[in-house]
Parts: sequence; structure tokens; C-alpha cells
Amino acid sequence: MKEEVWFKTKIYQLFMLISNLVILNLLFILSLLPIVTIGAAHIALYASVKGLAKDNFAQVIDVYIHSFKAYFKKGTKLFAFSFIFLLMLISLINIMVINRLTFMTFLLLFLFSNFLLIIIIIFPLSLFVEGNLKQLLAKTLLFLQYELILSIFIFLMNCLFFIVLPLYMPRLLIFHLLIGFSSLALVQLKLIKIRLENSRPLKIFFN
Repeated sequence: MKEEVWFKTKIYQLFMLISNLVILNLLFILSLLPIVTIGAAHIALYASVKGLAKDNFAQVIDVYIHSFKAYFKKGTKLFAFSFIFLLMLISLINIMVINRLTFMTFLLLFLFSNFLLIIIIIFPLSLFVEGNLKQLLAKTLLFLQYELILSIFIFLMNCLFFIVLPLYMPRLLIFHLLIGFSSLALVQLKLIKIRLENSRPLKIFFN
């Protein structure tokens, strides 16, 4: 009897988790539409799955809306900084390609890939860092220094999700629309949180 109750409870918890992930995914996609809200939407998504990781029954709609408002300014600044810097790098790469400056092209592509890595890590990490953009960037670089392998793994997960699957498995786009973004955010946040809790150097810097 106890085993049956335990089983039913686990099934219900799984159902609630999936339901909340679907709701978060749809809220996140809708929040991206104005474009200027992309940064706030990302941080709100990570904040919501952070609560969901603790409690499958969390009121995700209320948490998402509250987080979106609370992190709007921070998220907008972060997105603007990332967008402008990426745009500059892309423009420079284009100029180098046109002028056939191979060495400079590869150098800028290296910088571009490294900055993408920083962007992927900085958004979820922003939940654990108090302070301005400069302090957030400094702590993100520290995290990359101590957890480079994990950061590259998360980077490859994003490449698989945003590039490989849409190109080679377009039928899975329905997964992206229903549960993909929120599921990816949940996995990334859990991995980062585990390292922040278990890495002694990171504990010192992030506490």
C-alpha cells in the first residue's frame, strides 16, 4: 500500500513538473516577442526554474511575472551589453573576411565563441550574484576559470539545442515550443548550482 501511494505521488509530481515546464516555456516565448525584453525573460525563466527545482508545485506564473519585473532592469542591461558587443564582433569578422585577413578572422572568431560562452553562463549566474554588471561579469569569468569543462558542456548543450536539432531534426521543434527552453534552463541551473555548492573556491567568491 505504501509503495502504491509512493508511486502515485511520484507520478503526480512528475506530471506537475512537466506541466509547470510547459507553462514556463510558453510564458518565456511570449516574453521574447517585444525583443527588448529578451534579457529580462531569460533571467525570469532561470529564476522560475530555480524555484521549480525545489518544489514541483511552485506557482510558476506568479513567480515568473514577479521575477520578470524584479529583474527587468538587470536583464535589459545585460542583453543590451551582450547584443552590442556581439554586433561589433560580427561586423569586425565580416570586415576581416572581406579583406581576406585570415589570422584576424580566426582571432575574432575565437573571441566570438568565448563571448558566447560568457553569455550562456552569465544569465543563470546572475541569480547568484548581487551587484552591478561589472561585478557580474567578473564573477562569471571566475566561474569559467574554475569550471571551464562544465561551462563548455553547457555551451555544447546550447549548440545542440539551438543549432543541431532545428537543422537536422526539424520535427523536434514542437519540443522546443512546448518544453524545450524551460527544460534546458532547469538542467543548466541545476548543474551550475551543484558546482557553486560543492566547489570550495566558488563558495568563497560567491558567498
